[in-house]
Amino acid sequence: MRQKAELTKQNAKHLQGKQQKQKELNEIDECNQLLNSLLKQAEAHRQTLVSQKATLRERDQTLLSKSKRIEKLLVKTQELEKFKFVLDYKIKELKKDVKPNNEVSAQLKEQTTKMEQEVKHFSRVKTNMQLIVKDLQLKMAGLIKEQKDLFATLKA
Repeated sequence: MRQKAELTKQNAKHLQGKQQKQKELNEIDECNQLLNSLLKQAEAHRQTLVSQKATLRERDQTLLSKSKRIEKLLVKTQELEKFKFVLDYKIKELKKDVKPNNEVSAQLKEQTTKMEQEVKHFSRVKTNMQLIVKDLQLKMAGLIKEQKDLFATLKA
C-alpha cells in the first residue's frame, strides 16, 4: 500500500514534472520566437541605418556641391553688380541725350497720326469710287445688252 501510495505520489510528481517541463518548453519556444522577431527587427533596423547613412553621405555631397555652386554664384553676382553700376551710369547719360529725341518723336507721332487719318480718308474715297465704277460698268453692260436686244429685234 505504501508503495502504491508512493508510486501514486511519484506518478503525480512525474506528471507534474512533465507539465512543468512542457510549460518551460513552451516558454522557451515563445522566447525563441520573440528572439527571432527581435533579431529580424534588429536586422531591419541595421539595414535602415545603412541606407540612411548612404542617404546622409549623398546629401552631404549634395550640400557640398551646392555650397560650391552658391560661392560661384555669389562671385558672379558681385561681378554683375559692378556691371549694373556701370550700365546704370551709361543709362543716365543716354537719358540726357534722349530728351531732345522725345520732342522730335512726339512731332513725328503727331505727323504719323495725321497721315494715318488721311490714308483712312483716301481709303474710303477709293472704296466709294470703286462702287461708282462698278455701278457704271453694270449700267454700261445693261445698256449694251439692251442695245443688242434692240438690234436683234430690228433684224428680226
